[in-house]
Amino acid sequence: MTRRFTCHWLKTSFLIPTLGLACLAAGMLLPAAARAAIYTVQDLGDLPGELDTSFALGMNDLGQVVGYSYTPSDHAFLWTSGSGMQDIGYLPGGGGAGYSRAWDINNLGQVAGESAAATGNRAFLWTSGDGMQNLGDLPGGGDSSIALGINDAGQVVGYSRAATGDRAFLWTSGGGMQNLGDLPGGGDSSAAFGINNSGQVVGYSVAPTGGRATLWTSGGGMQDLGDLPGGTDLSFAQAINDAGQVVGYSSAAAGNRAFLWTSGGGMQNLGDLPGGSDLSSAYGINEAGQVVGVSNAATGDRAFLWEGGVGMQDINGLLDGSGAGWTLRNAWDINAQGQIVGLGINPQGEGHAYLLTVNQPPTAEANGAYLFNSSNALSGIGLSSAGSADPQGEAITHNWQSFAFNSNSANPSLTLLGSGLTSTTDSGTATLTVTDAAGQTAVDTAAVGYTNAAPTVGAATATPQLGGDLLVDAIFNDSDLVVNSHISGFESLLYEFDTTAAATGGDVGDGFLTGITLVSEAVNGSLSGLFTESQLLGLFGSYGPHTMYANVTDLAGGFDSQAINFVLEPTSVVPEPASLAIWSLLGLAAIAAHRRSRRRMI
Repeated sequence: MTRRFTCHWLKTSFLIPTLGLACLAAGMLLPAAARAAIYTVQDLGDLPGELDTSFALGMNDLGQVVGYSYTPSDHAFLWTSGSGMQDIGYLPGGGGAGYSRAWDINNLGQVAGESAAATGNRAFLWTSGDGMQNLGDLPGGGDSSIALGINDAGQVVGYSRAATGDRAFLWTSGGGMQNLGDLPGGGDSSAAFGINNSGQVVGYSVAPTGGRATLWTSGGGMQDLGDLPGGTDLSFAQAINDAGQVVGYSSAAAGNRAFLWTSGGGMQNLGDLPGGSDLSSAYGINEAGQVVGVSNAATGDRAFLWEGGVGMQDINGLLDGSGAGWTLRNAWDINAQGQIVGLGINPQGEGHAYLLTVNQPPTAEANGAYLFNSSNALSGIGLSSAGSADPQGEAITHNWQSFAFNSNSANPSLTLLGSGLTSTTDSGTATLTVTDAAGQTAVDTAAVGYTNAAPTVGAATATPQLGGDLLVDAIFNDSDLVVNSHISGFESLLYEFDTTAAATGGDVGDGFLTGITLVSEAVNGSLSGLFTESQLLGLFGSYGPHTMYANVTDLAGGFDSQAINFVLEPTSVVPEPASLAIWSLLGLAAIAAHRRSRRRMI
């Protein structure tokens, strides 16, 4: 868990002088307008009393929040989503109206803080089962201690008055309160503000050259983290995550600046918000390396969120519609879920603890694929956004797009023209965009296609004619041709008379007589041919019963074939004029040439 230095220290009697100056420099805050689209803000309220004021100071990964509220004196609270704000009381002997503040909470729900006691202020550890436990103070001190941080092992850090000044401490259930000392050559003053689950402790110590941010480990003792370039030898480390990343603030070339320290990269200046007076301070960091704190901006002090690759952002500009009327003055802690707590001015003008939760974007469900056919191509098919929703229950808007189609209805009707499909073999996409009240969007797509209806040979006949000729007729049906009246060439047919039946659509086109539908045709196709005895004899080679086939295929390769049975009989032999004999030979030659040249339209 993390912890941070606060202006509360101005109220203590055992204060390192530079801390008061630092607190004034960190400055505490005024209002500004908020609006945009990442976080949802929740007012945590306050405890019953004369003053409508509360402060959120710490939070665990379960979203449980601790802090204090005026009742009219300060009372520590624990807030949970199920029970709201609970007064966790104060230590016995606190006297009067009592006094307590809760500074941190671990993932077991154990709370560390401070409370008035029978003699002075005392660090406490609170649990739901045992209530508030007095952690005592360091030997030889002035009956004063404050607990500011706790990790998941129940180790507590803070500071206590000792025989020679204020000292950072580490408390454990087995070993009690341990003095962590201070930096060599300093002014006998130190404090611990945060501890991670590895037992690394961060804080502050007076050093020979000024106040220094510190990192303490059980093996290496207290380490000086230095300060930012150009500063005046003043820095505070206020929180540490399990990766050992440390945040706080340091004097810099111009004012005080929030920093992020790593063992490999040293101290990094996180900057400040635009237009302010060169003041910022980091109070919390989570395992993702997201940092929160306060920065002076053009419109006063504002809560900030810093992220690698993004930089420092005013959280007031990252709120959804729930943030209307709020001014977030500082951000004290951030957990693994990205939830943030701090102090804000609510729309009623009250200074209240707030909880920010990441506004999850909506989900979009396009529920495809959608398939047209000859029956619904012109009337349209219904698109469905069923299942699209917002996790926070916010109202969502819908937008469907496909080619020339654009609709803001949740479940519109899409026609073939709007889909952009150009043939029975074409495919497209319908895109659904869902937008929540915060302006966040989600997109889903659905395939749009066409269910091809295979063509059929509707009727095929062979009728003998006088003189031995044979009249062959066939009609070719395809329900998809109706679409051609709106989309020219959406469907077309290739058909033929041939001596063999088509086994696939690819077999159609090399018959002895072929035909195609016109690109704009929206009616069935037909093919008719008058064949002489000699032509038929050339095709089939002999007299007697024979079968020819009416074959058809479409753009998608659908096909059909129907047999046409006939009997080729010789007529009485009549000497032919030379010219007629030549014509017959030319006719057979033309048919043979036609079969060699495959005609196909697809």
